[in-house]
Amino acid sequence: MNGKTTITIREKEYNLWFNNFAIKEMYSKLFDSQYANPDMEALLKAINELNDRNYLLIVKLFLFSGIVGAELAEGKYKPTVTDQEIGELVASMSDEDVGQFFGKIWLCFWDSFGANLEKIVELEKEESTLEKKK
Repeated sequence: MNGKTTITIREKEYNLWFNNFAIKEMYSKLFDSQYANPDMEALLKAINELNDRNYLLIVKLFLFSGIVGAELAEGKYKPTVTDQEIGELVASMSDEDVGQFFGKIWLCFWDSFGANLEKIVELEKEESTLEKKK
């Protein structure tokens, strides 16, 4: 459960990390407060509402939040890109470009919450094996 990935957009590499910095940035945008403490249902509802408005807003949110998470964790006190710059980047991308990297970002985001299906299946197998040994 590390929530880290690297993506390349227009020959530029971006490190993303969905850690506490990234999540607080995301909550600031989704709930107008970095101190929000939504449960998973509220978080998914907010993401779906943003998707209903314009799915590219989710792409922008996830991309910017992941970059913020990586850069602040690396010791920077201010991200090297702005929300506006990421918005302009996303606005000029084709659907094909977006599709090439957003799936990777989404899976990374879910992994940061421990919702990686492969890991869940592994844990269930381990539990099943332990129960059989009893």
